[in-house]
Amino acid sequence: MRMSNKKSLLRETAKLRDIVSLLACLRLHRICNDELFTYMTELDFSNFMNLRKASQAVEVKFRQKNRVCYIISCIANTISPREYGEVWTEAFLKQCNIELSYYNSHYRDVCGKYTSESNKEFRKMVDSVFEH
Repeated sequence: MRMSNKKSLLRETAKLRDIVSLLACLRLHRICNDELFTYMTELDFSNFMNLRKASQAVEVKFRQKNRVCYIISCIANTISPREYGEVWTEAFLKQCNIELSYYNSHYRDVCGKYTSESNKEFRKMVDSVFEH
């Protein structure tokens, strides 16, 4: 199936069901809201994560792209079928104004051997969302 067809199919699927579970959205909202993204309600955050229109414009906060990329990577790994995870990643990156090349270079930055203590704590919190 061509990429444009997959994107259309993913968008149609997002209208019918959540791609990212509501529970994961709520847990991530506690970690990300007004930290990585501009402030938004839980419902807007869930809509945003599921590629639906939020009631307000959402922006990645200054110097938070690496952390957003890590979250995107974690979420994409939970989406099945796997090619939907890839399509969701591209669509979500576009929504966040992050280039795919930037994502591919930086999504593991918070996992590095020399990462800061705050990044280690952040990674631990995000990983706990997906352990269940």
